[in-house]
Amino acid sequence: MDEDELESLRQKRQQQRLQAMQAEEQGRQLFQKLLTPEAFERMCNVKVSNSELYMSVASTLAYLYKAGQIKEKIGDEKLLMLLEKVTDRKETKIEFRRK
Repeated sequence: MDEDELESLRQKRQQQRLQAMQAEEQGRQLFQKLLTPEAFERMCNVKVSNSELYMSVASTLAYLYKAGQIKEKIGDEKLLMLLEKVTDRKETKIEFRRK
């Protein structure tokens, strides 16, 4: 690769990083607008611990906001209910058989 191609790749990566940072900042601002401080803190913790769950809940909240279905700030209890619905884990049953 020559220097022009390398510089082009660097600029492209820099632009991608900048776009990602801007999208993250917009999401953070939206969450601060939609969530109570406790719920916002919980979302930050979810982001650190489980990024897939965070992205799923974030897209759900963004969709609900754009659809105009969110009328008031979402509290910690409502966020917990949403997290439970999104995870929808089936309880595992462990059975011990004795001989």
